[in-house]
Amino acid sequence: MTKATVMAVNEGATGLVISKSLIGQANDLAREHEQFNDRYIVAGRLALYELLTKIYELVERFDAASDKSELLQMVRKSLFEDYGIRTQDNSTDTGILVRYITRADRKTTHVYARAIETARSEGVRPKYLAKYLERKGGVERIRAEAAKLPTVGLPAIANSEESLGDLSAEKSQLRDNYLEARKESPYTSFTVSKSSNDLPTPEPLNFFVCSEKNGRYFVLAQLPLSKDLQKEVMQELTESLTSNFAKAKVDVERFHQKSMRKHTLNLLNRLRRNKKSNPLNYSTTSI
Repeated sequence: MTKATVMAVNEGATGLVISKSLIGQANDLAREHEQFNDRYIVAGRLALYELLTKIYELVERFDAASDKSELLQMVRKSLFEDYGIRTQDNSTDTGILVRYITRADRKTTHVYARAIETARSEGVRPKYLAKYLERKGGVERIRAEAAKLPTVGLPAIANSEESLGDLSAEKSQLRDNYLEARKESPYTSFTVSKSSNDLPTPEPLNFFVCSEKNGRYFVLAQLPLSKDLQKEVMQELTESLTSNFAKAKVDVERFHQKSMRKHTLNLLNRLRRNKKSNPLNYSTTSI
């Protein structure tokens, strides 16, 4: 082997080592980017969607409130007096609430509000908002697509399980409104000591075995409810609650409005208390 051949082999080997080292660095950066994406981009997007879901729920509470205009006026007043933020006369209710909660700039407020308003117009329920936003490609994509369309009024939220002529669905909705209101004004409530709590993880609908003594109820156990039993319990509650349907509609509607007003005012008070200690700042509109 000549000297020139040896040098060529050595140079080739050196080049191979350098190439592998560069590829290794690229792989390291790829892993770092993946961790960054999972930790900040994905987590941040999911946190944003969770916030927007809560705002969506609050929008519906405001929309159903009998004193909606007064509540929104309180929000506008607080924005101006506490933060020097003026809201335009043509600002949507959703936009006002988004601005109040996030205190974001006008563009970001518009992007978030548009995402919620578009979901409402398509009949998306709040609990499905995150999946809807993912499917649509994010809040900025929704805003861009909506900008291409003429402005139209928002129709009432559709419920695929209901129709105007379906009396059983109307009764079920009445029952759900009653239970939602009762959560704000329960007959009673209690907590279980962490040191002695061996009860199963709570479910949306829980069944507690209680024993009464001298007017006080003692919780002895918590039993799981099968889907069939849950359905039977809910059906029994529906029939019991709506035995006098006309009267139930009036009573439950009044109870529901009162409880939702209580919920809204409590939520606003919590938001005000948390503003300084835990300010929300979602100013990135590209998520």
